[in-house]
Amino acid sequence: MGVRLVPPAIRFMLDLECRNAQERTALEKLSKNPIKWLARRMYENYLLEPRAIAEVLATLDTSAATPVAETDIRAAIEAKLKQSERYCDKASPVNEHEQRSKVHGAEILQEIFSQFSETRVRYEKIRDGVRLTGWFVAHELQTLQEISDILRSIFD
Repeated sequence: MGVRLVPPAIRFMLDLECRNAQERTALEKLSKNPIKWLARRMYENYLLEPRAIAEVLATLDTSAATPVAETDIRAAIEAKLKQSERYCDKASPVNEHEQRSKVHGAEILQEIFSQFSETRVRYEKIRDGVRLTGWFVAHELQTLQEISDILRSIFD
């Protein structure tokens, strides 16, 4: 028996993306390991917090003359949440909670980073996702409670 460099998967936690219930069920049947689904379209949807984005962007965009204002990022996010093309069904949900759950969060982060850094900083999913998550751990841990609950259910 050989040495494994990667431990075997116990469970998977996947983004919903635009998968409907039938597609999720089919994936669950194909998987040899149980699948847990994020409650939001993708992990980045949890990271759409203007203060976190402003602080992380300030650490990355060292060429900026002045730090980006949290209020400007908030306004940009709110405007993007109203754009129907950002949703799977091309219809913007009425309330903000559903908007933040169903929007294409990664796309918004890419645009925000590019716009407010004047294209000096490109959003990188792993680097910046880790930095934003670290910000939440340090400042607003309760925002990640939903993910914590999913992880707890995986290991219980």
